[in-house]
Amino acid sequence: MPDEQEPQAIPALEEQPALEPDPAVASAGLPDPITKTAVLEALREVEARLFSAPVVAEVKKQPLQQQMEFAQSRLHLTAVITRLNASLMSEIRQRLEAQAPALDAGIGGLTVALTQLEGAAGWAKAIDGVIRLLGKVVSLL
Repeated sequence: MPDEQEPQAIPALEEQPALEPDPAVASAGLPDPITKTAVLEALREVEARLFSAPVVAEVKKQPLQQQMEFAQSRLHLTAVITRLNASLMSEIRQRLEAQAPALDAGIGGLTVALTQLEGAAGWAKAIDGVIRLLGKVVSLL
């Protein structure tokens, strides 16, 4: 049998020390405390990198078993992100339904005023009112 070369390790798959935070992760911009939306956004960024050409090219250099494990893990992460997104959308829908009467009134009044081009002095206040209601549904910052 010919000598087999040791495959190069994928840096992202190497073990990180458990007690020392990775400075790259610490500077990733996740807020403290971490919200579901921040986690979801960070996971989407990781997912995009997992499908990037440089990562895929590096994985293709690995033995078939490691390639398969990587592909399965990547697909599992995509499934988890999809479930988290559905959960978040469900929460938003519930909050939106709770604010629906006030939003209907605010948006309806603003629409009428804009259609009739009346009450321009109050449009900014009406817009701010709708935005405040939306702020109760989702974080706007």
